[in-house]
Amino acid sequence: MKKILSFLLAGVLSLASCQVALATDDLSAIRSEAYVVMDAQTGQVLVEKNMNLREYPASITKILTAALALEHGSSQDTVTMTDEAVFSVPRDTTHISLTPGEVVTVEQLLYATMLASANDAANGLATYTAGSLEAFADLMNEKAAELGAVNSHFVNANGLYDADHYVTAYDMALITKYALTVPGFREVFGGISYTIPPTNNQPDSRNLGTYHHMIVTSKYEYEGATGGKLGWIPESKHTIVTVANRGDLELICVALKTTTQYEKYEDTAALFDYCFENYGQLTYQQMELNLQSMETDDGRLISFSPGETLRFAAPKGLTKDQVRYELSIPAANQWDGSMAPTVTFLDSQGEKLATLPLEYSEAAVAASTTEENQPVDPSPAEGVLSVLRVVGQILVVLAVILVVGIILLKLWIREQYLRRRRQQRRKRRPMSDAEFRERLARQQSYRQSR
Repeated sequence: MKKILSFLLAGVLSLASCQVALATDDLSAIRSEAYVVMDAQTGQVLVEKNMNLREYPASITKILTAALALEHGSSQDTVTMTDEAVFSVPRDTTHISLTPGEVVTVEQLLYATMLASANDAANGLATYTAGSLEAFADLMNEKAAELGAVNSHFVNANGLYDADHYVTAYDMALITKYALTVPGFREVFGGISYTIPPTNNQPDSRNLGTYHHMIVTSKYEYEGATGGKLGWIPESKHTIVTVANRGDLELICVALKTTTQYEKYEDTAALFDYCFENYGQLTYQQMELNLQSMETDDGRLISFSPGETLRFAAPKGLTKDQVRYELSIPAANQWDGSMAPTVTFLDSQGEKLATLPLEYSEAAVAASTTEENQPVDPSPAEGVLSVLRVVGQILVVLAVILVVGIILLKLWIREQYLRRRRQQRRKRRPMSDAEFRERLARQQSYRQSR
């Protein structure tokens, strides 16, 4: 059964990222206290500063909230707002005035959470997904641990301040990387506008629009930006997560604790520009990697594969001739299926470019081979049938030999018969005059010699 490996816990996930050395003056103008740019496909870290420093996330928390709601539910489900979801949100924070008993859809709550950054909508998603706000916080922390975001901790679904509610730039990038794989998330994450029609408690439509200036026509619009989320509370200052594509490269940029509203856009644009200008992709196929099978002590054959292809970001101008790779595969006597085999790519100076997981498949070939090759005692009936089959084969061969012998004998007899007939015809033929004179001359010559 084929198992497709994902990044497993923090240890494996830390392998999947690699920091690229950066000259101190290349991005010296960046003002955010912590940032990271990550390859959305591989988890590689291209540039970073203080990426493991704990910061308050504010509303970028809602990326995890929306992703979990989509993963565990359906956008077409309906939700009845509870007192807990509505009244736990201070009225002086962002909301869309949802009321207890109001019936809305998951889709409507998703767009209100991501575009309008509505805290009451985020709470509605939390209670819908886990049954209560407290249970949803537990679910958030479980997912973070699963993804390897081990330096983060969540207390609520909306990102309002709590001393125990914090993230790192690296963890937030990992969470966004996961969210991008959840069906339906990209549409909401990249949404520009949305209208919630009148509900049972609200006679008017609610018109929503994104506040993220990099994904709409504005001074800060960024070419290739496909989605993002903003956050702000006094304790966190400005926080921002943005995703952008150029060519084959999709990057996630997280910037935390930026002082002013517009600096976060300028920092994000500068980080994207640096990475898109300096990095491209290298692609490896199965045949380019020397991946050999391994037989474990318990008789399983483990076959390794890069999947369809392995892609990773590499400095532009770097060719495959300048890259080498190292395989990290558990020994046969240590294989238990929980250790992720990886391949690490390095440049000619030995600097790590990327560490990526390999897929593998298992087959119990040793056990099946033993059973197939094991001698089996035949039953009496099977023995008789086997003997009869052998005798039959011998008889067929003898019959063929007999038929061929008879044919050859008949041909030989016929040849002998024809030969005697030819001899007899020659004896009965009358002697010609020339033959008679020649014979007579020989006889006279014989007498004279005597």
